[in-house]
Amino acid sequence: MTRMLWTLARFSVIDMMRSRWLWLCLAGVVGVSAVALFAGALAITERHEVMLSAVAALARLVCIAIVMLLSASLLVREIQERTWLLGLAAPMSRSVWILGKWLGLGAVACVSAVLFAIPLMILQPGASTLGWAASLMLEALLVSSLVMAAALAFKQLPATLFASGVFYLAARVIGLVQMLNERAPLENQAAQGLTNGWLEVLGMLLPRLDLFTSTQWLLEPQSWQPNSLGLVAGQAALYCAIVLVVGCIDLTRKDVA
Repeated sequence: MTRMLWTLARFSVIDMMRSRWLWLCLAGVVGVSAVALFAGALAITERHEVMLSAVAALARLVCIAIVMLLSASLLVREIQERTWLLGLAAPMSRSVWILGKWLGLGAVACVSAVLFAIPLMILQPGASTLGWAASLMLEALLVSSLVMAAALAFKQLPATLFASGVFYLAARVIGLVQMLNERAPLENQAAQGLTNGWLEVLGMLLPRLDLFTSTQWLLEPQSWQPNSLGLVAGQAALYCAIVLVVGCIDLTRKDVA
């Protein structure tokens, strides 16, 4: 089984390489660096902080977008062209196929995060930047897991990207929405109670991606602590496991012949 897992993972990475994943990441890193240099040149004061903020925000956004788009494209193409049935025809379970694909896409996600963290390591090397890079790796890994589950469920690229994007956006803003709800409650008590209930449910179901990859760790290195990374690592592990289990159950109950 271990050999099958690594074979599936290796071929997933090869497929991503054929999709120009690495070149796209390198182009994204160059583009992010260029925008950061431009933002720094425009800054009148605190040029270093402006560049850090620009690089951190853009690198996170572009990295997640590339991981989401290429992972969805690869999985949907395999499903629509039915090439994934070649793997399922081998003596392996469907859960092994999912885990092997996840390992390959996870490796791509982690390497992408490392590449996009290089400009920050050049601007400000240190433990906080390493923590930021590790958090981005976990976030990208979680996104690739989510995309896999969405691709298996919808089997269409637009629907997969839409579902993944909505989930990611909701997970990014749920903390802000809860804070705004607490500070500016509705006048109608019934409506406020209903809103509180829905937000509490969403807060329990969604990962707190607003706590991942915080730019504050870079601007104030003393604010970063190892337990900050432990919190996001725990969330990433939990939600990756949940998504993989859901994907296994969804694929097992389907007739893919």
